[in-house]
Amino acid sequence: MCGIAGFTGPKRPDDAALLVTMARRMVHRGPDSAGTYDSPAGSMVVRRLAVRGGPTADQPLLSEDGSIAVCGNGEIYNYPELRRDLLGRGHRFRSTSDLEVIVHLYEECGTGLWKELVGDFAVAVIDNRSRSVVLARDRLGIRPLYVTEICGRLAYSSEIRPLLAVGPEPTTASTAGIALYLQHQFVPAPLTAFHGIYKVNPGTQLVIQDGRVREHRYWSLPERPAEAAHSGAELPWLLGEAVSRQGGSVDGPVGLCLSGGLDSAVIAALHRTWADRPLTTFTIDFPIAGDGTRSEAGAAAALAGRLGVEHVVVRLSADSYLETATRAVETLEEPICDPTAALLDRISAEAAGRGIRVLLSGEGADELYGGYAQYRRSMAGERPWIGGRRLLKSLDDGGPWPELRLPGDGPAELPLTRVLGRSDAETIEVLHAAAVNVEPKGSGTELLYRYGRDDLRGFVPSTLLARSDKICMANSVEGRYPYLDHRVVEHGLSMHANRKLSAEADKAALRSLALDLGIPAAAQATKSPFSLPMAAWLAGPLQVVVADLRRLADKDQLGLRPGRWLPKLITPEDRLAPGAFPSDIWSIYSLLAWANTFLR
Repeated sequence: MCGIAGFTGPKRPDDAALLVTMARRMVHRGPDSAGTYDSPAGSMVVRRLAVRGGPTADQPLLSEDGSIAVCGNGEIYNYPELRRDLLGRGHRFRSTSDLEVIVHLYEECGTGLWKELVGDFAVAVIDNRSRSVVLARDRLGIRPLYVTEICGRLAYSSEIRPLLAVGPEPTTASTAGIALYLQHQFVPAPLTAFHGIYKVNPGTQLVIQDGRVREHRYWSLPERPAEAAHSGAELPWLLGEAVSRQGGSVDGPVGLCLSGGLDSAVIAALHRTWADRPLTTFTIDFPIAGDGTRSEAGAAAALAGRLGVEHVVVRLSADSYLETATRAVETLEEPICDPTAALLDRISAEAAGRGIRVLLSGEGADELYGGYAQYRRSMAGERPWIGGRRLLKSLDDGGPWPELRLPGDGPAELPLTRVLGRSDAETIEVLHAAAVNVEPKGSGTELLYRYGRDDLRGFVPSTLLARSDKICMANSVEGRYPYLDHRVVEHGLSMHANRKLSAEADKAALRSLALDLGIPAAAQATKSPFSLPMAAWLAGPLQVVVADLRRLADKDQLGLRPGRWLPKLITPEDRLAPGAFPSDIWSIYSLLAWANTFLR
């Protein structure tokens, strides 16, 4: 895992200093080494976290003749096979880095190389032959990549803060980005919450040449499931291989975020069989608050004991949570409605302290195997599924925040080149043109496929993966997600609905696999994400958050007119208003705290 940044286009006298500034802003992404490269076509800097390969895998990486330079963030899991094939074709490797296969594949295939890769990555290629720069992001958007225009050149980075550090313009909010956050509680690609800064879409490459940007989508999920829906028979092998590659390509021990539920339990059991690396599991324990939440520490410890792996329980109090959650606002860089980000921070910090640099997670299983209650309710005709909900209904009347829906083909399908350099008003017009007009229809299998596909295009990369990347990397730990191997995704999404949902339970295929793996308690577990007693905490030890919400709302940096909606959330005594949801408190607090941190 690494952090990359750079510029394309004409050189400037201060480029070297700008690269140093960008690298300093992301030392946490790569504490082990730094490298730079400069040519008339572009310049790049990389900070490296040495997960495997030692110093011989330092970047940037060059072709034999020096005409191609590559830096990247992530891991290519099929590099052993690719390396053997390239060696057979006469290529010479100078390092042990998995990313060096990209250098030689680019020589062989040009910009068509991405379909050959199995992995998660954000990559920059400088091609001195054509004086072009190629940026690419992995299929599911696991590794982040941001771009913006600075003084007539395209700048890119693994995080937003390096771009803010070298951008001469004042930081302002994106009208379209904030509008979408208010409706869906995340900002979908290619937008961010910042005006003029964009995410590269998942499964997409940009070719920048002669001042022009060409965008190409090299992979996307089909509109419909495969005609011959998968029975699920291939699941153990596909997921086992993903665990083997992601949990095995590490020089050292591996960690796993272990809840008391099904998804992470299956990863733990598969790791014991498929990956030849020591595994340490981590879970969070907190005082029971009497509001219906429950600690998962007992169930997680029992599972770890059954599998014979080292298990670590991280204790969490309201005070320690508040400290971590406050710090996370800056770490996340964008407003993200996820109060569990602080839990991941505590776990990744504990893992880093134990010398663990790779942390596996069960993200993606709910989208693939029908784990969400809203999927089931919608399929039963109880409530339409729209892929999001309005955060505060009282924001609908007036103000600068337009009514927007996510694009009909999924937010990741909105081309970056249609918004790069446009005003917010023009971006909103593009979004309106792609707005959802009808609810998804079709058979049970088709509906479940559509629900999971749209979440994998929008919610997963822009919320779950963005949160995981920023929080883990703040502690110099790399998050990995076996369920989001693109082959597992293609197989799982197309699985027939009756292999996912039954009269007795959800995620039927995973529960069957858990039984085969000898973990019956996990097979019978109800959905159990990391959860917190937020209602009780906000009414007690976290009341300071409620008071801070009033202070931030009164500043009204975003023009949200708090007089219309704040009384619906909190009382004059800074208590939760009757009927207010803790999630709404946290959603709007995250937005206002973000604005207070980044908008000056």
